[in-house]
Amino acid sequence: KHLPEVLDLVSRAVKSGHSVQTAFNLAGQQAQHPVRDEFAVLSGQIRFGLNFRDALLQMSERIPTQDLCFFVTAVLVQRETGGNLPQVLDRTTHMIRERIRILGDMKVKTAQGRMSGAVLVLMPIGLALVMRVLTPTWLDPLLNDPIGHLMLYYAATSLLTGGFLVYLITRSKV
Repeated sequence: KHLPEVLDLVSRAVKSGHSVQTAFNLAGQQAQHPVRDEFAVLSGQIRFGLNFRDALLQMSERIPTQDLCFFVTAVLVQRETGGNLPQVLDRTTHMIRERIRILGDMKVKTAQGRMSGAVLVLMPIGLALVMRVLTPTWLDPLLNDPIGHLMLYYAATSLLTGGFLVYLITRSKV
């Protein structure tokens, strides 16, 4: 969540005339906690002689998120082909923010489906528990008869399959 702010910080530092290494160092000092530590490690690796490309690739391996991979790819492509780094960072930041916004919208729009799936999976279990408390002998045929065991296995399999399908339908992937 803090990556776009760090990219803005790096972009502003480069726009003001700092080198990329100094910008990463500033990000390692001034950013929010989880991202600050990684940029401090990145800055330290570059300062102690690790190749810029290798340091960025190691950071993307330590934090295997798609947004960070976008950032690393954009910076590496810019360094190889040239161009305006602040503009590349600004566009990457915009793209990451849009991805976060769209992911939030998708979670909101699939919340009803997720809740319906949870209710549909938990309702038979809750109903069985209530019936067991109200009428303890009502479930005896299911619990004592071999055919009742098969019916319970089928019901459990159906509930798990239905819950998994609801999960697949409502999961958000951007």
